[in-house]
Amino acid sequence: MIKRDDALQALSKFVNEDDLVVAVYQTCFDWLALHPRDLNYVSVGAMGQASSHALGLAIGSPDRQVIVLDGDGSLLMNLGSLVTIGEIHPKKFLHLVFENGVYEVNGDHPIPGQGNVNFAGMAKSAGYKIALISGRYSPATEYRAKELRIEDVYNGGLNKIHAYEELKTKYNIIDSEIAYVGDDLIDISVMKKVGAPIAVSNAISNVKEIAIYTTKTVGGHGAFREAVSWIIDQQGRTKEVLKIMESKILNS
Repeated sequence: MIKRDDALQALSKFVNEDDLVVAVYQTCFDWLALHPRDLNYVSVGAMGQASSHALGLAIGSPDRQVIVLDGDGSLLMNLGSLVTIGEIHPKKFLHLVFENGVYEVNGDHPIPGQGNVNFAGMAKSAGYKIALISGRYSPATEYRAKELRIEDVYNGGLNKIHAYEELKTKYNIIDSEIAYVGDDLIDISVMKKVGAPIAVSNAISNVKEIAIYTTKTVGGHGAFREAVSWIIDQQGRTKEVLKIMESKILNS
């Protein structure tokens, strides 16, 4: 699992000068030390209110990216905000929750339901759309796409941005909602845009520098599965997904 310091370090590379970053308590101290800027909105005394404050900023400035750096203990104090945010659905709104299972600034006291609370499950119930974009045509790519039941396949085309933008329009999603796995130079342009750029272990160094996660396995040998498992784990949904898979196997 990625550590908060590593996540903040990776995030700092993608925050633009016009973005609003909302943070409370321990995360705000870490973020201010890492990335001091005028558009950091921090409030040490507003535990539980990060998401609500950020939503107000997103409504007031709909063309500006708003990034929320929340904690698990903080979010537990204001779970109702998730329903409100889901109803309004601000487009340029990225809500990050750092789950360490404790109230860190108050002596590391454990939060209620430590390790059992599924924040991702509370926040979203929609599934993921997966696309495969290959820079060169290959019959093996088509075969692999069918094997994985991937409907959106762009097989052959050095400029991957065109395919990427088409998929965003088709599924009405924004950059921060997308994960992308890459390994070479032609992947960099897309990886710089997405919310979760991932590199395979045999990727070139330029790609790994952009990635927030690098797989232990090489491309074509389980890297895609590892990337998906990592995303599910980051959302705290591993147990939930395992139950779904077990149910499908038993009922097949």
